[in-house]
Formats: sequence, structure tokens, C-alpha cells
Amino acid sequence: PNGKSLIGDSICATIYPKDEHGLEGDSVEANNCWIVVTGNRKPSVANVHISGTPEIGQTLTLDYEYSDPDGDTEGETRIVWRTKTVELQRGTSNTYLIPETDSKGKSLIGDSICATIYPKDEHGLEGDSAKADNCWLVFTGNRKPSVTNVHISGTPEIGQILTLDYTYSDPDGDTEGETIIVWRTTTVELQRGTSNTYLIPETDSKGKSLIGDSICATIYPKDEHSLEGDSKDADNCWLVFTGNRKPSVANVHISGTPEIGQILTLDYTYSDPDGDTEGETIIVWRTTTVELQRGTSNTYLIPENDPNGKSLIGDSICATIYPKDEHDLEGDSKDADNCWVVVAPIAGIQNSNFKKFTIYPNPVKEVLYITSGYDNDNNKVVLYNVLGQVVLSGKFVNNSIDVSNLKKGVYLIRYGNEGITKNQILLKE
Repeated sequence: PNGKSLIGDSICATIYPKDEHGLEGDSVEANNCWIVVTGNRKPSVANVHISGTPEIGQTLTLDYEYSDPDGDTEGETRIVWRTKTVELQRGTSNTYLIPETDSKGKSLIGDSICATIYPKDEHGLEGDSAKADNCWLVFTGNRKPSVTNVHISGTPEIGQILTLDYTYSDPDGDTEGETIIVWRTTTVELQRGTSNTYLIPETDSKGKSLIGDSICATIYPKDEHSLEGDSKDADNCWLVFTGNRKPSVANVHISGTPEIGQILTLDYTYSDPDGDTEGETIIVWRTTTVELQRGTSNTYLIPENDPNGKSLIGDSICATIYPKDEHDLEGDSKDADNCWVVVAPIAGIQNSNFKKFTIYPNPVKEVLYITSGYDNDNNKVVLYNVLGQVVLSGKFVNNSIDVSNLKKGVYLIRYGNEGITKNQILLKE
């Protein structure tokens, strides 16, 4: 009566008995009192909205936010799906699969589908109904895409790529969407995604070797609206066998005389772990800035100028090799362990041979020694730089000559007399 809330207060009772003559007896209080608690209040919903694709065969979903002032959990909330004139579905499901016709047999195409929700709490207390803030106009149904001619092509070797070929079609003319392809063995999934290719590794996802196992594929076609058609297995599986392993080269070295008009040779040792013979190995001859020659030849005739017309004298010629086996599998490339600085041809020098002519050490730091079948003290020695200029001349004394004053680089040494001479490249450290 004073306007104060009774919630949390105690309610008690006292009785004053009276007889028919109005005589009042002693009052007696009730043996208990009750504390007043909050009553069960109605739940409610908000943000009621229909999502999905309004096509025949597609599913619509009623999204909403449920709340209860007492913190009660949601009970059997009812949802009614309807057109403007016909109830389509009533129950607790918040999804509706759109059929071709309504309950009266009328086509739903061109009609609007709406929804009303009646929230209930766990005690069955129903809150106020709420309509979705949107209705969907049903249009012609999107029909499922399909695939045919599903086939795996490629070479089933370790390190090789398999390709899933197929023909996509859609009855509505929709373009292909993100079709899913699953690559697998008989027991393990290997790859799942939109790629129709699969690079065969050595082992599966569990570390088991794939050699001797079968690789299969299943495709799940999707159209541009993400409607998925029926899956289809490839009409074949591939049995993986030992892969073709890459060839390699070692001891890659350039030999020859680095003079204009002379021929350089790239020497190397070819090997293949499978015993395959060498195929069309590619060799690229180059300077530090320009490619000079690319092909299968391991020799290079030094011209006066590079392809850009620049003189090669004083430039370094290097080489890189790309080994290939008989199946055209390319191994790792390898650079030659040396490059040659091109020198000008020395006029008047004859390239005849001393049978036992040897200089050492080469490369040299201070003193150069010679051995030959001739009287070394009577033979002259001349050293030329890369421009063909004389930088040292004299005779060997006690089969040696001091070259410590020479700068580091590449030199051409000419040794002999007026009758016969010998030319050789000398490296100064």
C-alpha cells in the first residue's frame, strides 16, 4: 500500500478467530512466512532476418537473437514459414527447404516467403511474436552442375605432376565455381582444394612411402552460385612407381687458351642415380654481363666481340651447365669452378710443343720453376698481360724466375728460343 516493491520482502499472516456472536478468540500467527521472488518474465527476439538463396531446392534460414530477462534458456520456440496467403511450415526448425509448390499445389516461383517467430523460454512461457524484417521472392531454381569424362593423366612417378581432366556442364548455363577436388590413396587423403593438379611427394601425410600405392581422385563440381553437384570419381587410379631422379654434374672446369680465335672447352663429369644416359644438356657461355652462347655444345670459339659489339679482351668468360637425362629431366645447374680472362693474340708466337715443358707452381706467388728437355738457361721467357703487353722478359736462372713483382691476374707465358716456342696460361696470386 505504501508503493514499495514486495520483491525480496516476507509475507506473513495472523488469524483472529470469531464465533457467530462476534466473540473474538486469541490471535494465532501462521507457522511460516514466504519471501516474495521475481515472477517469470517473457522472453523476446531481435534482429529477425531471413538468409539464404530464394531458389527452388535451396534452404532459407531464419536468424535471430534470443534474450530472456530472467536468464532462462530458450525452449521450443515456434517458427512459421508462409507466403502472403498460405502457411508453408510450422514448427521449431529455423530452416525451410523451398519446394516447387506450396501446400495447395501452386508454384512458389514469383511468390514471397516470409517468417514469424514465437519465442518460448525453458518453462514454456511464450513471448511476443516477431516477423522477419525481410521476405524473399522465389525465382527459378538453380539446378545442379555435373561433370563427365573424369580422368587422371600424367606420369605416376615421385616428383611428377598428375592432372585431373574433366568436362563441366550446367543445365542453367552457369559458369564453373570453386569446384573441389580430393586426391587420395585407398586409405589416406592427400590433397583437398580447387587445384586439378597434384605433385607426387615421396610420402603421404602419415609419412608412408607412396611408391607402390594407388592415387585416385574425386571431384565435387560447383557452379558460380556455389551449388554443388553430385561427386564423381575418376575412371582410373595411378600406381606410383619409383620416380625419375635428377642427374648431376661434378668437376665442372673450363680448359683451353683464352685468346681471340681460340676454343674453350667445358669439361665435366655427368652422373645419374637411375643410370640414365645423358640427354641434351644445356651449356651457357657468358661474361659477367652478357650471354655469349646457349646450346648443347661444350666448346666455345672466342670471337673478338660479344653480341653487343663490345671487345672481349680483358673480360672474363664463364660457363654454367644444366644437365639433362635421356628423359629430358633437368638436374641442378652448376657453374664452372673457373672463369678465363680473354687476352689478345700474341703476334709471332708459335703454338708448337715442348714434349716435356712444365711450369710450376701454377698459380704462382713468388718464384716460377720450369722443367723441360732443353737447356733452360739458353731459352727466353716472356710474360704478357691480358692486353698482349710485355710485363716481364728474361731467362730462367737455375730453372727458375722471380715473378713476385707481378700483379695478381692472368698472364700468357711464352717460353723458348727462335726455333721453337711454347705458350701457356699463368695465374698470379
